Amino acid sequence: PGGLARGGEAPAAAAVALNPPLLLGILQALADMGSVGARRETQTQTDDYGENSSLALRLQQIDDSHERAVETERMAPLKNAEERMGAFQRECETRMRHEMEEAVRRVREHEVGQARLEESAKHRRQLSESREQLERVHAERLRKLRAREESQMERVRAAETALERAAYDHRQRLPAQP
Repeated sequence: PGGLARGGEAPAAAAVALNPPLLLGILQALADMGSVGARRETQTQTDDYGENSSLALRLQQIDDSHERAVETERMAPLKNAEERMGAFQRECETRMRHEMEEAVRRVREHEVGQARLEESAKHRRQLSESREQLERVHAERLRKLRAREESQMERVRAAETALERAAYDHRQRLPAQP
């Protein structure tokens, strides 16, 4: 039995030697690629700008282009901010104009209302004054009419008294004549 166990292990070790585990296979492949004898190829492309241009001139052009792009980018928010400020100012002016129109409308309505109230009060005062004047005129005429009526009543009484006396005197003289 002990021999079989050893004999059973021998074929597994042989299988590991023939087929290494995956991780060991990957590590071995990486080691083989990085060995000293491996060749590498690289390529570089250059632009030909003619005999008069140089690398410094090209770098200067790139720097100038970059500075213009940066300046454009820096000015873009300012232009955007200026546009927003202009729009905000126009909005504020429009809002202020509407508020002023509303305030003027309210003031006009108030002034018209006040003018109506003043005219109404003035008219009431005039009516009151006219009524008082008419009442005074009426009272004065009534007083004069009553005084006149009283005077005429006195005259009528005096005339009646005179008439009665004349009748009495006349009656007194009549029987004395037979």
